[in-house]
Amino acid sequence: MTAPSDSAPPSSRSGPGSACDECRRRKLRCDRKRPQCGVCQETGVVCHIEPIRPPRGPKKGHLKTLQTRIDVLEHRLVGQQFSRTQDEQRILLDDASAFTQPPVYLAHLPDADASLYVEQLEPSASASDRDTCDTLRRSCSGVDLPGLVRAELDQLYFERVHLFTPILHRRRYLLWAKDACKSRLCICLQHAMWALATSFSAQFQHVGHALYRSCREILEESEAEDEGAGTIEIERAQAWILVTIYEFMQTNSRRGWTSAGRAFRLVQLMRLYEIDKCSDSFVEQNGCARIDWVEIEEKRRTFWMAYCIDRFISLRNEYPLTLQEQVVRP
Repeated sequence: MTAPSDSAPPSSRSGPGSACDECRRRKLRCDRKRPQCGVCQETGVVCHIEPIRPPRGPKKGHLKTLQTRIDVLEHRLVGQQFSRTQDEQRILLDDASAFTQPPVYLAHLPDADASLYVEQLEPSASASDRDTCDTLRRSCSGVDLPGLVRAELDQLYFERVHLFTPILHRRRYLLWAKDACKSRLCICLQHAMWALATSFSAQFQHVGHALYRSCREILEESEAEDEGAGTIEIERAQAWILVTIYEFMQTNSRRGWTSAGRAFRLVQLMRLYEIDKCSDSFVEQNGCARIDWVEIEEKRRTFWMAYCIDRFISLRNEYPLTLQEQVVRP
């Protein structure tokens, strides 16, 4: 038995020549027979071979162009992410600055220290302004939250509660939240917001009921002092709506229904069901420059939130409706 010769050419898996176009298209092995390969002969297709074939792979310089475009896109994405991060940090700083001032709840301080603090806080404030701050301190005694906790509850409210109760404009809230001498109803609305926010956090649930009680006390005192003159603040209706939701979630439905009735009556007294009609007539008389569209939108959303709560309670307990569809005027 003789050994194979070293000079014998290696065997090839395919014959000489190029595969036909049909076999390339169908990704079949071509036997390269001429004038017609076996596949084309069986299928009855004209066996054609392209003498000049384009080079495989991308064109020269194409990969470099793609890499350059990828680098440009990556730089843009990094820039957008950095810009978004700066905006978020700016908002957080705004939120934090709203609560970095010393707390307005000074009932636990001696009278002399409290009055000195108010004078330092508002050096140019008049006597009536200082009296207002004193009233606020007495009204909000018993609830003293650190600034970081207040900022955390604000963020928790807008992340969890605002999703299904979008009745507050965040930027406007952050503006008046910075005021050290806010009105009682603004503080009441804050407490209602924070109380409802604690329902979505196990970390702050222990302060939820105290905030709720403080909010109800301010609301009831403001109603007792109401002489029926002047306008009704939107913060009062918003606070009653948030209190209603808190009571349905944390206390009992009977108390929630009673609070809902107060919210509905305030909405009716403010004639929020005519908000679109009133805004249109105001535009016709004064133009768009003098309209506070954010305030109008807050009132509109407050009405529709009360409308939805009315429908929910009526469906749940089979109670009669308070806000009828017929009174809503487009």
